[in-house]
Amino acid sequence: MEKKIKQRLDWIDISKGIGMLFIMLGHAPHPENMTKSFYTFHVPLFFFLSGILFSSAKYRSFGEFIKRQFFALVIPYISFSIFNYIFWILIYHNVGDNPYSNDGINILAPILGTVIAVRDLPWTLHNVALWFLACLFTAEILFYFIIKLTGGSHKNIGICLFISSILGYLYCTYVGVKMPWSFDAAFTAVVFLGAGYLMKEKIYKISNYIAYLPLFLLINMITGSRNSSVNLYENQYGNYVLFYISAFSGIFAVIAFAKKFEKQLDKIKILTFIGRNSLVYLGFHQYILFPFIGLALENIPFYRLDNIHALIIKGISYTLIAVLVIAPIAVLMNRYTPFLLGKRKQIYGSYRRTK
Repeated sequence: MEKKIKQRLDWIDISKGIGMLFIMLGHAPHPENMTKSFYTFHVPLFFFLSGILFSSAKYRSFGEFIKRQFFALVIPYISFSIFNYIFWILIYHNVGDNPYSNDGINILAPILGTVIAVRDLPWTLHNVALWFLACLFTAEILFYFIIKLTGGSHKNIGICLFISSILGYLYCTYVGVKMPWSFDAAFTAVVFLGAGYLMKEKIYKISNYIAYLPLFLLINMITGSRNSSVNLYENQYGNYVLFYISAFSGIFAVIAFAKKFEKQLDKIKILTFIGRNSLVYLGFHQYILFPFIGLALENIPFYRLDNIHALIIKGISYTLIAVLVIAPIAVLMNRYTPFLLGKRKQIYGSYRRTK
């Protein structure tokens, strides 16, 4: 049984590693068409994987559930927001044309921005990537109540998720006002979280998932290319049907690849490492590290070119450098400050799931 559980965690970590690479590529300089397909599934993938790990049965009360989610999600959100806030004060505050400068914003405003957690405000530019943690916290609370409301019936959960998908799509498409703690986006996020919860046993039982990889990739490419740009952060979903088809086909493609290699971890150790430390990569790559990588690469003539080949190589370079630079930070945080990552205890070299 322990071996089976370990294998489950392995392929989930591989999937998270792949997803985080796509997220970093999407945040790096890139040709728009190259990463359009990434945005169709990389954030939904993380909600889906969280749903696979979701369990409300082990909590005796809502208070106990909230306490656990607070330590698992809110503490890391606050921790990385503080890191980025300090960095903003020291590096970006009132620095001319820098896109992160928040020129003219009161030095205490980002503290309030961290608390209210409304996406895309001048007060929250310091923790842009961390919107995911706030949204996941809200989505998990929403899903907790869906389970309690339905008594755990898969059929009724499915109905609630469908209704939530409609509400989330209509609100974000026709209203679009971003709400505190991404409550608006949570109605869509909970659909993927709930789908992961409902499908967990079926995914575990599929041993030759890789056979479906070409089909999933083809579906994602076709539906993603026919839809307009997708961005959950910006409330952009395009066509409702194409959005969900491309998202789920991309999710299943990643899982197909991950399950293929779950027994060959020695060949893809880096993906497993990134997946296990995806929170550290999320917190440090975009706001803290990427601007410095940009400054360094601008000294190389090739990286100053504006053609598609240079942009592709630049985006890959940003991502690979971030992978290498953040790795030792992840090791140190796991060893000395695991509580900042929402972990009760972390012995490096082994992985203890705390959710």
